[in-house]
Amino acid sequence: MPVVIVGGKGWLNEDVLELLNRSVVRAKDDRRVHCLDYLPFENLMWLLKGARGLLFPSLAEGFGIPLLEAMQMGCPVITSKTTPQTEVCGDAALYVDPLNVSEIALTIDLLASDETLHKELVTRGKVQAQLFSPDRYMARVEEGYRIALSS
Repeated sequence: MPVVIVGGKGWLNEDVLELLNRSVVRAKDDRRVHCLDYLPFENLMWLLKGARGLLFPSLAEGFGIPLLEAMQMGCPVITSKTTPQTEVCGDAALYVDPLNVSEIALTIDLLASDETLHKELVTRGKVQAQLFSPDRYMARVEEGYRIALSS
């Protein structure tokens, strides 16, 4: 399966970029590794819709919008077993230690090879993403205002 890496260059990423560059050079002939700095939102959603999975081993995250976007598109998620990822994904993702490369690799292999698990995560992800839908958000905001205004 090809690997597509999407995102701008981050802070203190020189070691990772060096490894990626070596991987891209080795894989250039068979085009297995693709690095994209930026994609328009629509293209990113199409990419997620067709992906086998999203690997998002974040060390620090504000909320986890990319996780919800992936689950909405039917793309299973592998992410860090830290908050907010566990709160956003619930039982609809596979969790890894973001600093354990071996664990990440094994989890990628598991998702790539287990069709039953893949289908289960697609189904769970779509259900989980609905917990954060705009309609549910607006209902919670309205309830908050009702409570605030009634006191």
